[in-house]
Amino acid sequence: MEMPGARSTAHERVSRTALALGLAITGALLAARLAAPDSIDALDQAKQGLYVVDAYREGRWLVPMEQATQYPTKPPLMTWLSLVPAFLQGGVTEFGVRAPSFLGAAMLLFAVVRFARHLGATASTAAAVSLASSIPFAKCAGLARTDMLLAAATTLAAAEIFESWAAHESGSGSPGRRILAAAAFAGIGTVAKSPVALVCTLAAAAVFLAIEPRARRWPRAIGVPTWLLAVAIYLTIVAAWFGPALAVAGEPLYRTFKDELLGHVTGAGEYASQDKAQPFYYPIAHFTSKFLPWTFLYLAVPAVVKSTSTRDGAGGESDRARDLGPAAARFALAALVGGLVIFMLPRVKRQDHVLPCYPWAAVLVGAVFARFREGSLLAIEERIVANAFRLTGVAALAATVALPLALSGNRIVDALGARAWVSARGAEPILDSLPERPWLVLALALLAGLAGLLAWRGARPRRASLALAGTALTLSLAIVLFEHALAEAVVTGKGVAVPGFCAKARALAGSRPLVFYGVPGSVPFYFERSQPNAGSPEAVVASLAKGARGVVTNRIGAQEVRDAGADLVPACSSAFFVHGDGPPRTAVWRLVLLVPPGELLLALPATARAQEASPGARDTPAPPPIASPRRDEKEPRPAEKGEQEKEGFGQEPGAEPRLPRIRLEVSYVAAFLQSRARQGRTGASNTIFPHENVHVPRWNMGERGSVVVKLHRYLAVGFEFVRVSSEGSREPVNKDVRWGGIPTEVPEGSRASGSVEIEQGNVSLRLVAADGPEFRVEVGAGFAWSSYRLAIHPAPPLTLGAGGGLPFGSSRRIVGYFAPTLGTFFSWNVAGSRVAIFLDQYSGYFATRIGSVTSFARAGVRFQVARGFEIVLGAFLIAGNIFDIHDRWENRAHGHRWRVADWTGGGPDIGLSFTY
Repeated sequence: MEMPGARSTAHERVSRTALALGLAITGALLAARLAAPDSIDALDQAKQGLYVVDAYREGRWLVPMEQATQYPTKPPLMTWLSLVPAFLQGGVTEFGVRAPSFLGAAMLLFAVVRFARHLGATASTAAAVSLASSIPFAKCAGLARTDMLLAAATTLAAAEIFESWAAHESGSGSPGRRILAAAAFAGIGTVAKSPVALVCTLAAAAVFLAIEPRARRWPRAIGVPTWLLAVAIYLTIVAAWFGPALAVAGEPLYRTFKDELLGHVTGAGEYASQDKAQPFYYPIAHFTSKFLPWTFLYLAVPAVVKSTSTRDGAGGESDRARDLGPAAARFALAALVGGLVIFMLPRVKRQDHVLPCYPWAAVLVGAVFARFREGSLLAIEERIVANAFRLTGVAALAATVALPLALSGNRIVDALGARAWVSARGAEPILDSLPERPWLVLALALLAGLAGLLAWRGARPRRASLALAGTALTLSLAIVLFEHALAEAVVTGKGVAVPGFCAKARALAGSRPLVFYGVPGSVPFYFERSQPNAGSPEAVVASLAKGARGVVTNRIGAQEVRDAGADLVPACSSAFFVHGDGPPRTAVWRLVLLVPPGELLLALPATARAQEASPGARDTPAPPPIASPRRDEKEPRPAEKGEQEKEGFGQEPGAEPRLPRIRLEVSYVAAFLQSRARQGRTGASNTIFPHENVHVPRWNMGERGSVVVKLHRYLAVGFEFVRVSSEGSREPVNKDVRWGGIPTEVPEGSRASGSVEIEQGNVSLRLVAADGPEFRVEVGAGFAWSSYRLAIHPAPPLTLGAGGGLPFGSSRRIVGYFAPTLGTFFSWNVAGSRVAIFLDQYSGYFATRIGSVTSFARAGVRFQVARGFEIVLGAFLIAGNIFDIHDRWENRAHGHRWRVADWTGGGPDIGLSFTY
C-alpha cells in the first residue's frame, strides 16, 4: 500500500528533475547568447538600461528617467532588480540590466513545472524542455526588457487560480489563500510592466469557467470577503509604487503612462503609425510560427483535454477529485486561448507581447507528449505527432548540408546566377558572415546530424524520449547559429563596434563632462551617463563653451559640429557598422570622440591603456576623413580582380589546380555494436538480440573505402562503402530463437553459434563548395543501401523446437534502399598543410521501406606525411533501421510478415588517403 506522503514526495522529486533539466537548457543557451555580440539598442533595451543608469548614478530610483529628460513608460520593478548587480559590480553593465530576465526565466520554468505536475512526470519534463528550447523564450530570457518578468508573474498568478479550484475540488488545502496569492502575483506583474498580468489571469479564469462545468460553483464557494481582500492586495501592491511616484513626478508621469496604455490599445499618439498596427490574427500567426515544431503537436490536443471525471454532483468527494490531469490540461488550454484573445484586441501588436502564452503552450505540449509516449493517442493523432518529429529530423539533416555549403559564402550564389535575387532580399551580409566562423559551422553541422537522427528515430512511442531530445537539440542549434552568425548585431558589426568604441572612449574621457550628439541610446548607457543628446550643432557649441571637454557623435555629426565653429579633433573612432532596420541596410555609421586640440596629447597615454585593455583595439583603423565610403561601394569580387583559381586542398602551395582530381581512402574500422532483428510471420518469428541471445561478440571488425572524383570546379561524384561483421562461438542460447521463413528454431538452452554482417553503401553527386589551401567542403545527394545479415547455426544434438520449427542453420539478409541521401565532407587545415581535421557523413530518411533510416558519420584528424598521402585517425558512428511498415496493414488476414533490423554502433577508424 502506498504511504500517504509517497505520492507528494514523488511529485516533488519529478518536479526537481524537470526543473533542473529546463534550467540546464536555459543556462546553456543563455551562456551561448551572452558570448555572442549583441546590440543593446535592439528592441528598446537601451531605454531600460538608461533607467538603471539614472537610478544608480542620479539616485532617482522611484521614478528613473531616460537620459534625464523622459519619464519611464514602464514601472520600475526591473530597474530595482537591476540595481542589485549594479551595486555588486560597482557599475551598470549589460549583464546587470539583463539579470532580472534570467530570474524571470527561472521563475517561469518553475511555474510551468509546478503546474504540469498534475499531468504526470513525463508531461512535466516535456513541458520544461519544450519551453526552454523554444525560440521566443530563449530570446526573451536574455533581453533587458520587462517581458520575462511579466510572463513569469502572469503564469504564477493564473496557476494559483487553478490551484485554488483544485483545492476546492479535492476538499484539501486553502482555496482562499490561493486566490490571495494570485492577486499578489498579478500585482507584481503589473509593477513589472502593465495591467496585462491581471487581464490575462482573469481571461484564463473566465475561459476555464466556461469550459469546465465543475468549476462554476467555485467562485461562490470562495466567498465575497476573500475576493474583496484579493482586490485590496492587488491595489495595495500597485499603489505602493504608483502613489509615491505620482506624488514626486505628478501629472507628466500620469500622462506618460496613460498615453502608453491607450497608444497600445487604440493606436493613438506615437503609436498612430500604420507600421505599428497589425491585423487581429497577428498573435495567432506569430505564436504558430515561432513555436514550431511543437505547434504540430497541437493537432492532438483534443485527446488530452477530454474529461475522465464524473458529472458535477454525481458522486462523492473522491469522485470529483479523482483525476485533475484532464482539468489541468483544460485550464492550460483556457489560459492559452484567453491570452491569445487578449493580445488580439489592441490595435498595436508586437511579437514580445505574446510571451505569456508560451508557458501554457508548453504545458499542452507536455500533455500530448506524455500521451504519445504511453501509446494512448488515437492512431491518426499518433501519426501526426510522429510525423512532426520526423519533419524536425529532416530539417536538421538539411542543415547538415546547408551549413557547410554556406562556407563558400556568395561564391555559390554567383555560380548559380542568383546574386540579384539574394541582393534583393538583403541576404548578402548573412552569406558573408558564415565563412568567417568555420569552427561554429562545423560543430553545428555535426550536431545537427545527431539531432536529426535522434528526432527521426524517436518518432515512436517507445523511443519518444529520443524525439524530445532531438527536437530540443535542433532548436538549440538554430538559436546558437542565429545569435553567433545571423543576428543583426553580428551581421552589421554593431555588436562589436559600439561596445568596443565606448570602452576606449570612456577610458579616454574619464570623468570629463561630455556632450552626446546624434548617437543611439546605447552610447550614453555604456558611458553610464544620464544626460540627453544635444539637439543641434549650435547646442553642442554652447555646451563646449560652458565647460564640456569632448563630443561623442557620429561621423556626419562630427562634420556638422566642425561647420558650426567648434575647434575639435578626433581622439578615437569606432569601426564602421550599419545602424538601421531591415533590408536594405544603408545607414553606415562610425562613432567619433572629438576633443579640443590641447586635450589630445593628454589623452594619448589613456588611449594606449584602453587599447591594451580592449581586445582587437589595435585592429581599429585610424580615424578617417569625415567623408567615408558609401555602403554600396563593395570590394570587387575575385573574378573582377582577375584572380585565378588557387591550388586544391592538400596540394603544395603554388601548385596548379588539377582536374580531374581523385581522392581514394581505405581504412580499418572496429565497431562496438548493438543490434536486433526479426523476420518471419507473426507467431513464427521473434525479436532477436544477437549479442544477448546468441552471444555474437559486440566488437565487430571491418573495413571502409571511398572514392571521390572531382570532375569540375564545382562538381564531383563519390562512392562510399563500409562493412563490419563478427561471429561467435557455439554457446547455449538464452531464449527460444526463431529465424527465417520456415522457420529455423533453436530451443532455449541448445548450443548454437551466430554471426552478424552489416554493410552500408552510398553513391552521390557532390557540389564542391570550397577546394582551396585551407578548406575542402563538399555537399552531396545520392542513393544508398543498407544490408543486415544474421546467421544462426545450431550444434548437434538437434532438438525439435517448442513451436514446431526445424533445427537447422539459417542465414537471412534484410536490405533497405534509400533515396535521396544527403551528405557532407568537410576538411580544414589547422597547421599549415600538414594537419587537418575532418567530418564526413551521410544520412537517408526516405526509403523503399517507409520509416527506415541509414546514417554514417566519421570525424578525426588527417596527417599529411607526403604530397597527396595522408594518415587518417578518427572515430565513426554507424546507425540504421530497416522497417517494413507495409506489412503492418496489408497482411492482417494472414498474419503480419516481419522484416525488421535495427543497429547502432561506433568505434575507431584508422586508414590511408591518397589524393592525386
